[in-house]
Amino acid sequence: MNSIPSLIQKDTLFKILKSRWEFIKPSESDILVYDALPSISENLQEILKEDTYQFFYTRGEVLNIPILFRTFIKTGLKDLRLNYKKEILKSINPKFVISQSDQDFDLYRLKRYGGSFKIIIIQRTVNLGPSFLEFLKKNKIKKNSIDYYFASGDGSFNQLRKYLKGTKFINSGTFRNNTYSGREKIKKNKILFLSAWKPKLLFPEYEKEILKLLENYCKLRSLQLVISTRFSEKKYTSEINKFLNYKDHKFELRKDKNAVYKSICSYNLMVFCIQSIGYEALSRGKKVLCFPLADKKYNQFSKSGIKVTNFMQAVNKKPEGKFWTNKYSQKKIFKKIDFVLNLSNKKWIKLLKREFNNFVIFDKGNKILIKNLTKIGIPLKN
Repeated sequence: MNSIPSLIQKDTLFKILKSRWEFIKPSESDILVYDALPSISENLQEILKEDTYQFFYTRGEVLNIPILFRTFIKTGLKDLRLNYKKEILKSINPKFVISQSDQDFDLYRLKRYGGSFKIIIIQRTVNLGPSFLEFLKKNKIKKNSIDYYFASGDGSFNQLRKYLKGTKFINSGTFRNNTYSGREKIKKNKILFLSAWKPKLLFPEYEKEILKLLENYCKLRSLQLVISTRFSEKKYTSEINKFLNYKDHKFELRKDKNAVYKSICSYNLMVFCIQSIGYEALSRGKKVLCFPLADKKYNQFSKSGIKVTNFMQAVNKKPEGKFWTNKYSQKKIFKKIDFVLNLSNKKWIKLLKREFNNFVIFDKGNKILIKNLTKIGIPLKN
């Protein structure tokens, strides 16, 4: 028989031993920032007034030993993780819980733990994952479980309003996209491809197909292909070079949080398959084409839960339109790129307003977010 109780798995024990331990109970604070992972919390740190908030470490990075001990004494090993969160909330007693961890299941059940706090979610990305949507469908979310939800645009709003009753939705775009000023010199005669490739996954076959087609197109039209990688590691560039023939292409690595936004502001023409950044570029009025997954044979991300087959899938967009298609025909794709490339900016904006229609919005400087957080009563930096 295993000497470790089944409710305390080995990975949980490992996290406890690896965590940074605190030995003083957390003091009360008006604001609790839920999920302290830097990539998620750093946007909030930029706008929240100093000394008005505390972090809620939801991933085991930090453990408060007095709270953990009290939780164990009160409720034992059963639901230890959830009961620990409950005791943290009791100790800090916040007026507001604010988070950009918009697809954390526990966040939508947080009010069950008691307390009179209001929960504010600021959506961090554009795409809502299938596992998260499945969670919303299978678990009836109580009314007013989320008080305010700052959505990236109508794409998310139209999906979430079916499940989050009593929530006030405010379309405000995405924080980082809104923050970046975009004052870049345009690089002419180039096409930027926005790769969605993640570490620890095989390079997706659908990206291989699109990159090969783009390389052929660029050679035919005397353009240069530039590939924006999702991460900064150079080993991914060597993998891509294995299947591209002409080598007349360049890479832009994401070396910091603003690198990809600098990229999308530097090009007149872009292509993406499933990346959220493609939608953010469209929200800025940039010329962007979308070639999502063509069919099941290309969907190597299926095990990770990603199933994106259509452009603007959240609003049931048709499989093909003026600047998107999920049919990987060279003739069809070349024709769509030619159409967008030769379209005047005035006609492009008109087309975009009709087809994209606030799916994701762009709010320069986060004016909508700042104005509404101030109304809610969140203390912000000047």
